[in-house]
Amino acid sequence: PRRKLQTHGAWAMGETSFGDGLLRRRLDGRLLDSVSTPPFRKSSGYDEEADNAPKTWLEKFKVENFREEDLDPEEKRRREEEEKKREAARMAKEREMGMNLKSGHLTRRQRILRACCRRRQDPAQLEEDVEVPLEEEEHNTYLSDPNIPLLDDDGNPLENEYGIITFSQHSVTIRAKNEVQNIPVEIVRKNGNEGKVTCTYRLEQLSAIPGFDYEEDEGEIQFRDGVQTAEISLTILPKKRGERSDRFQVVLEEPTGGAEFNPDFDGGEECQRLTIVVENEIRGGSCFTALIDAVVNLDELRQGTSLWKAQILEVIFVGGSKEEQDQAGALDWLNHLIWLPWTLIFALFTPPPAYLGGWVCFFISLMHIAWLTIIIGDLAELFGCVANVDDNITAISFVALGTSVPDLFASMTAARQDPTADASIVNVTGSNSVNVFLGIGMPWLLASFYWYMQGTTFAVTSQGMSFSVLVFTCGACVVLTVIQLRRWKFGGELGGPVDAKAYSSFLLVILWLSYIGLSVWKFENMEAPLTQDLMVLGLCIPLVAVALMIFALIRFALKVSKEYIGEEGFWGIFIAIGIVGLRFAILFIFQWQ
Repeated sequence: PRRKLQTHGAWAMGETSFGDGLLRRRLDGRLLDSVSTPPFRKSSGYDEEADNAPKTWLEKFKVENFREEDLDPEEKRRREEEEKKREAARMAKEREMGMNLKSGHLTRRQRILRACCRRRQDPAQLEEDVEVPLEEEEHNTYLSDPNIPLLDDDGNPLENEYGIITFSQHSVTIRAKNEVQNIPVEIVRKNGNEGKVTCTYRLEQLSAIPGFDYEEDEGEIQFRDGVQTAEISLTILPKKRGERSDRFQVVLEEPTGGAEFNPDFDGGEECQRLTIVVENEIRGGSCFTALIDAVVNLDELRQGTSLWKAQILEVIFVGGSKEEQDQAGALDWLNHLIWLPWTLIFALFTPPPAYLGGWVCFFISLMHIAWLTIIIGDLAELFGCVANVDDNITAISFVALGTSVPDLFASMTAARQDPTADASIVNVTGSNSVNVFLGIGMPWLLASFYWYMQGTTFAVTSQGMSFSVLVFTCGACVVLTVIQLRRWKFGGELGGPVDAKAYSSFLLVILWLSYIGLSVWKFENMEAPLTQDLMVLGLCIPLVAVALMIFALIRFALKVSKEYIGEEGFWGIFIAIGIVGLRFAILFIFQWQ
């Protein structure tokens, strides 16, 4: 056939002939080249699906209305056998590729993949070539190449014009030596590169200890417009002989600029977690050291000892350091000296949570709570004896208040630090559950066994317990209603507008005072019938409503007075009115007597 050939920018007329596997090109009557022609292959424009597509109307109708149950048993069996043969051929091909990889007989495609996917390491680390399975190599290529898009479950590219941030590999293994190493970690931005995007990174310890296995680090990673790769450097500290291999993680969080995280990577859409394995390459060391490190982690012990020393020094100095102590005033010194006996005792006898994952600190803290509870209970009982207050009243007022103050501060800290109200509310319910099931149930169980072995019966009278439980249940129902209303109105159990927070807090304080008042009344009137108990409980409801109205009036007066006399002037007038009212109340009591 006659055709046009473009050669070195010039057009020429040539003749092409095929025969005996040889391709001959003649140009101007001269033989240019002679090469062996490969077997016939389908051109790039060949569409196999179009070629196999049904041609006639009847074939199209059969394909569109095909149902598998219409096939006869022989046709089904034939199709199943063909499917099994294809699956067996595929498995054989995979085994052949795996054997080629192990034996070193790599195909050209395997050699290219292996060269492209090899981790970036120092020349000293490439002396020993670690064999990596082909599947892992190809998957690392899928992550590390910015031009290969991330796919969803259906095989379609994930759409995000600003990019999807991920690590270039799922895990990194580092051989620690007796010198400091700086290891680069690559972060890739795939499926888009428009605009500037950022994310934060931090290091999270697993078995590796910061300061002993690696240096703690955190910061921000920036991708400018069009940039698809970034690097962070990890500092790996030297290992000692006999130490075990450790792990830690690099965590990416808080993407900005419209970027997202790879949903199929460790951590999902919320964050990205890359596990770093630090292997100890230094041989030698005693078996005893290796055994101890495998059980308790020697770096953990070193870190705990350092933290213990630091917390003792922090307690001794005013403000926590020598610099703060030099600038401390008289009030700071007074506050420091008042709390020093308690803080010094806890700092000396409470180890930091670095030991054994925090279990040592946990059990010793339980022991501190035990002896503090014993002291508070005895002091409250002595106070009630001196003040001529019944033990039951002392228990629900002073003892309960003293033992619940730590829970109060724990709930306040949880409410400020956690993004949700779960920890602060569950802390209260969990504390009450421990008090009821362990604080009461365990001593009563042990006492029952003891007195049973002594040949007698252990019995505890209620003394108004039913009425106290009834009052507490009513108060709990009111609190749960308020929490549900706040969730419906403001979208959260805690926080919200200033007025809502003030009214909710005042209502809870009034409920606590009402519970104390009603319990004290019942202990003073143990013989009161049930109808009188219910009448007193019902009378408490309007009193709580009146107290809320008075509180609302005070807040309204405070808002109005801020515009005229200021907040200080309002509180001055309020305190003056309170003092005058208290004097009139005392005068009325004396006249009544």
